[in-house]
Amino acid sequence: MKTIVAVVTALVCASAAAKAVDVPHTAAGNAMSTYIAAINSADTAKILAFIHKYHRKSKPPDYLDLHKMFGDLSVLKIETS
Repeated sequence: MKTIVAVVTALVCASAAAKAVDVPHTAAGNAMSTYIAAINSADTAKILAFIHKYHRKSKPPDYLDLHKMFGDLSVLKIETS
């Protein structure tokens, strides 16, 4: 999962001007989509659902801090699938 987070971090942008791409319907793509949706929602319940589903050790404030720092995230490019 750390790899997914690193890839997501490298490929996201808070800019509304950038055009988002579709995420592949794979296990990794679904996890990434759920991660981005949880952060973008800034909703503790959705973040907790992500944490529980993917067995994360992080806490909701970590995700909320990311949202405060970067705003909404979107995927700009998929290198490989």
